[in-house]
Amino acid sequence: MTEKIINKEEQAKIKAAEDLRKDRINNLESLLGYSGAKYLKGPGTPYGAKGAQAGSFAFNQFLTGSKAEQIRKNVYNTKVEEAQNYGTISQPEYTSNYELEKASLDLIHDAQRGLKLKDLGSIVKKISPGLKIEIPKELEDLIYEKIGRSIQEKSNPTKQEQAFFAYHETLTKAYEEFAGYSLLGQSLAGGYNGLFKQLSEEYAPKKEEDKKSLEVHSQEKTPEDEEE
Repeated sequence: MTEKIINKEEQAKIKAAEDLRKDRINNLESLLGYSGAKYLKGPGTPYGAKGAQAGSFAFNQFLTGSKAEQIRKNVYNTKVEEAQNYGTISQPEYTSNYELEKASLDLIHDAQRGLKLKDLGSIVKKISPGLKIEIPKELEDLIYEKIGRSIQEKSNPTKQEQAFFAYHETLTKAYEEFAGYSLLGQSLAGGYNGLFKQLSEEYAPKKEEDKKSLEVHSQEKTPEDEEE
C-alpha cells in the first residue's frame, strides 16, 4: 500500500515537472517576437533603421497579441490578490506595458535557467535554419538553476561546469539574435512582397494594352495582302 502511494507521489512529481518544462518551452517560443523586437531596438540598433523599424512593428504586434493579454491578466490578478491581502481602499490599475515587458522577461529568464541545455538547443535550432549545434552528451541534461546552486556551495567550478556555462551563454545569446534576425527577414520579405505585388498590378493593364495592340496589328493588311 505504501509503495503504491509512493509511486503515485512520484508520478505526480514527474507529471508536474514535465508540465513545467512544456510551459517553459512554450514561453520561449511564444515570446520570440518580443525578444526579437527588444534585440532589434536595443543598444546600437544592430541592423540599423530597417532593424529598428521591424522591431517597432513586431513590438506593436506583441502588445496586442494573445500571449501579451494572457500575461497582462496574470499580472493584474496578482496585483488584485495583493490589494486584498493588504486591504487597500484603492484598486490596482490594469497591467501597463512596462509591467508586461518585465513579466515577459521574467518568463524568458525563468525558462532559460530552468530548461535542460538540449531543450534550449532545440528551440534555437527551430529559429535558425542551417545552424549546427552539437552539445556534448554529458552536458545535454544539465540545468542552469541546479549548476548555479552547485557552484555556490563550492568555490571552484569543474571543467564540465565551465563548459556548461559557455554553452548556456552562447545559446541564450543566439536565442535573442536569431529572434531579431528572423523578424528582420520577415520584414524585408513583406516589403519585397508588396513591391512585387505593385509591379504585377502595374503590369496587368499594360499587358492588356500590348494584347490589344497586337490584335490591331494582326488585322491590318500588309502590301502583300493587297496585291493578292
